[in-house]
Amino acid sequence: MMELKKSIFRANFFTTGMAMFAMFFGSGNLIFPLGVGKIAGDQIAWAILGLIITAVLIPFSTLCLMLLYNGDYDRFFKRLGKYPGKIIAFSTLALIGPFGVLPRCIAFSHSTLSLYFPSVDLFTYSLLACLLIFFLTIKRNDVVGLIGNFLTPVLILSLAFMVIKGLMIKPSAEPVFNDASALSMVKFGLIEGYKTFDIFAALFFSSAIIPAFRMVLGDKLEHCKKSLLKLALKSSLVGMACLIVVYGGLGLVAAQFNGSLSEVPGDKLLGTLAKLTMGEKAGLVANIIVSMACLTTAISLALVSAEFFKKEIFGKKFSYSTCLTITMVISFIFSLLGFDGIMRMAIPLLMVMCPAVITLVMVNALNYFYGFKYVRVPFYGIFFISFVALLLS
Repeated sequence: MMELKKSIFRANFFTTGMAMFAMFFGSGNLIFPLGVGKIAGDQIAWAILGLIITAVLIPFSTLCLMLLYNGDYDRFFKRLGKYPGKIIAFSTLALIGPFGVLPRCIAFSHSTLSLYFPSVDLFTYSLLACLLIFFLTIKRNDVVGLIGNFLTPVLILSLAFMVIKGLMIKPSAEPVFNDASALSMVKFGLIEGYKTFDIFAALFFSSAIIPAFRMVLGDKLEHCKKSLLKLALKSSLVGMACLIVVYGGLGLVAAQFNGSLSEVPGDKLLGTLAKLTMGEKAGLVANIIVSMACLTTAISLALVSAEFFKKEIFGKKFSYSTCLTITMVISFIFSLLGFDGIMRMAIPLLMVMCPAVITLVMVNALNYFYGFKYVRVPFYGIFFISFVALLLS
């Protein structure tokens, strides 16, 4: 019996870790490592370091903390005050959900597809994508298993093929060297990591992970925080390792081919790089990569958004399926702005919210482990500083 229990534990933390990786690995996680490589060139190691800090270490640390809070984001934000907490929670969810990252996944997928099938318009593609996401998300209890056991391996194999092939080929154009300092490249990577929105996503993803943890820990989930933290850390190491390898691989390939990518916009980098590394027929491979990455993240974001609307906005008066329908309708509307339009709208909010939310994570962690009482002054202080910096930039 003990051996069986240990076997289930090992299988579950690996599967859950793979699901964590897949949930975080969406449209931004394809675009921004490539963008970092394109700009950084021979300074790619420093830029990737910055990207890893804000797009891997901080999000996974946040996710582990939220698991200790049992996925209760209401309790997490409530320390800012009842109504301010709800406003900040809604603003954060809006950015990663139907007003930001979710439609960005759809728009990015279409942008890459349009390199090969220009006749497919954004309206039609977005409508079909939203319907597909809806049907894959409606059975919410199956999301972690679906992502961890099926979609993620396909995604990893597709990316591995592209990266390995890219590193083996000599680019036709000479690489562009970067004379910027190491510190400036780390800072550049930090900012690009913000744009993945994974710091915000981590606050809500725990609701999709908790059911998998409950299968292993049972009643211990509520009462034994040590067991929960151990499982969360082991699962996170799996997800983090996958993300770091993928970021490093994508960044290196883009840095090697940056001479050929200088005029390529961010949302078309993946499709163009696939052509350069694998030829014209790689369009199908590129589309598989994009579709899998965007689909896995969109499923998770649709789930947590619908749950939030049901609990916090509509007071459980509407069913989950109704809230999911509302989520996908909003996502469809915003996806019609296209990738660049969505990013222009979201980045100012991101640059103000991100430092403040990181501060909230830090003070709540200090409160959980050491009883630290001060929350509002650090949070609103950083929020104000970020807002003034945005106005002055």
